[in-house]
Order: sequence, then C-alpha cells, then structure tokens
Amino acid sequence: MNHLSTEKTKCRKPQRSANAAIPETIAASDLAALTGLSDRRHRQLAERGYMPLPVRGVYKLRPAVAGVVKYYQQRAKAEDPLSKARLEEIESRTELNRLAIDQKRGQLAPVAEVAAIYNKYLASAKSRIDGDPKLGREEKDKIIEDLGHLLDVAFGVPSGTAPAQPKRRRGNSTEGC
Repeated sequence: MNHLSTEKTKCRKPQRSANAAIPETIAASDLAALTGLSDRRHRQLAERGYMPLPVRGVYKLRPAVAGVVKYYQQRAKAEDPLSKARLEEIESRTELNRLAIDQKRGQLAPVAEVAAIYNKYLASAKSRIDGDPKLGREEKDKIIEDLGHLLDVAFGVPSGTAPAQPKRRRGNSTEGC
C-alpha cells in the first residue's frame, strides 16, 4: 500500500493541493508506517515543536516529514562521537584561552613558579624552626604543619588535597623490641 495514496483511511481522506501531485495531509497511521515511529511519538515530537499537532488524526504532510527529519538529524548529531569530540575540543580550547588571558592579566602564575616559591619558603622556615633550641620536637612539628596549612590556604589548595607530610617517629618508639 502506498502510504501517500488517496485511499480512504480510518480518519480522513488526505487532501491534495490544487497544483501539486503530493497530498497536503497524511493520516496518523500512514505517517507512523512511513517513519517507523508510533503516533504517540509523533505527538510527542509535535508537542516539542518539531511539527504541528494533528487535527482529527491527520497531519500536514510537509511539516510532519520535515519535523521527523529534523528530529533524526538532531538525534544523529547528538549521538555522533565526532560531534562530541569536536565539542570537547572546543571547550578545551576555550578553557586554555581563558587561562592564557587570566595569566596575561596577572591573575595566574605557572605552577612551577608557585611550587618553587612555596618549597623555598617552607624549606627556609623549616630549617629556622629546626635550628631553634628553645622549641621541642612536638612544637616544631606543629609549627611546620601550621605553616604548610597556611600556605595551602594562601595558594587555594583545597583542604585534604595537599600532599601528606610523613609523620616523624618519636624517640621512645617500642618498635623492634
């Protein structure tokens, strides 16, 4: 059966335009057979704006077919791995450009520079603290830990993500006894 034929359908006979060989309307059942989608899905697509809603079970043929084609094109684009890869590449380039602009404005510094300053300051402070005979080992460890925490906060290191400092063993350990 020709789905675009003028044979009687359950709802209405398709109307033909005066100067065209293609009918202007198509019955819901014929559109479903033509597209492979159910009438319920066609109505969902119409509600989402892909095509006009049917009138008494009859769709306007050209807008209905155009809507289904548009739906399939958008669906294919969304599922296309190349489109996803292109989108990810564009997002990545955008982020890199934004970071470069922020760096030029002086809002960012290279990680290597920040790490070098951080390590130099912490090593200097640690040697001064370790060399102070007035402080006990626990006090020294606490000061160094606090300094590390303050520097992490100053550099925006989220809590719990800084590398853990190894704990020093106390001289009164009973290991190996």
